[in-house]
Amino acid sequence: MSYDLGFFAHRQGLTLEDVRKAYRQACAGELPDEGADDATLAQFTAALESRYPQLSALRDDQIDDSPWSGDFDFGARHLIVSMSFSRAEEVGAYILQLLNTHALVLYDPQSDQAFLGDRAL
Repeated sequence: MSYDLGFFAHRQGLTLEDVRKAYRQACAGELPDEGADDATLAQFTAALESRYPQLSALRDDQIDDSPWSGDFDFGARHLIVSMSFSRAEEVGAYILQLLNTHALVLYDPQSDQAFLGDRAL
């Protein structure tokens, strides 16, 4: 079992319901990638990978040390990550640091909550 998080570009008026729907569509491969890629999302992903590379970027002998339970699901409008529960606190702390400089919406499907910074949607 993994601990999953979704990240989305922020837009004015975005609600928890919007984010929940986008997350479900992304998981099902049904979230349209229309429009330009979001630079903030790409920069956030690069920063996250600089500390915790995706599994596909690791050698076989490094995979057991990774917090990830699968590669990232990255699209023009979303990023979904899956990590092991045992590393969620560690990786989550780093993600919160990154979100201080990358204005993205975070969706936690385990608690069905969405945040922009420390503010709940």
